[in-house]
Amino acid sequence: MMFQSLRTIFSSFRSEEEERGYSRRAFYNFIAFLASCVVFSFVAQKKETMLLTASIKGH
Repeated sequence: MMFQSLRTIFSSFRSEEEERGYSRRAFYNFIAFLASCVVFSFVAQKKETMLLTASIKGH
């Protein structure tokens, strides 16, 4: 509830177009953040798999 009232206070100083632009930019930043998390997760998983395979072959 508090965030909704803050949002209305700040949005009253912006035009509808500016508010839409901020909202879009926030959405795209969030999607980019999620995509980078997925990429880092895959890279970490691949490195872990490579380390496990190397340690198995080493024994």
